[in-house]
Amino acid sequence: MAVLPACLLALCPRAEAILRYYIHDADGAGRIDAIGSLNLPVALVTKTGISEYCPSNSSFFPPIGNAGLQTKATLSALLICTGPAANSSMVFKGYEMQVVSQSFSTDIFAAAASYSGLATGLIGDAPAFYVQTSYSSGGSISSAALLSGTLASIGLSGSGLIAQYNILDGSTVTDSVEVHLSAPPRPVPGPLPMLGASLAFAWSRQLRQRVGLTR
Repeated sequence: MAVLPACLLALCPRAEAILRYYIHDADGAGRIDAIGSLNLPVALVTKTGISEYCPSNSSFFPPIGNAGLQTKATLSALLICTGPAANSSMVFKGYEMQVVSQSFSTDIFAAAASYSGLATGLIGDAPAFYVQTSYSSGGSISSAALLSGTLASIGLSGSGLIAQYNILDGSTVTDSVEVHLSAPPRPVPGPLPMLGASLAFAWSRQLRQRVGLTR
């Protein structure tokens, strides 16, 4: 009797996926980049319209209306939204989150001057994560919000991992969401440059050998 691979078994847990928000200065202004992929569970809620975007129905954060960043000292909580401007027909899926760590000692309110990519929302006071319904589990997420001032001008300082959350399916952790006060890491070059150098060296050696034979 053949043994099925563990990943095909019904009780096999899904691999944890991760979405990272990078908050940093770029070209003279603050920028938020959301980069990663998530294995999202079944959505707890589905919401439609501008009033549900950035944040949802949070009583602690005033609506930004578009993408942006907020922190609330009394809650030590964070709110981040990236992606396009909201409209009355935009539909979001909502997921329960668990706070792993977050701590903010000042109130910050920074609406985005421009934005791109998929709309996402991270709500830290009543932890929840939102994403447009067009997103398919396992797909790539790449979205951004460009703020109107530098991080220093809005009162944000420091570096490193500043907040971390888990997305839950009941009591099971399916995904992680991290917030970093740093620029996204640069892509690591692949092996092609080294391969090209090796081929060039081999070709040069063969050419020298041929020249030697003709003398």
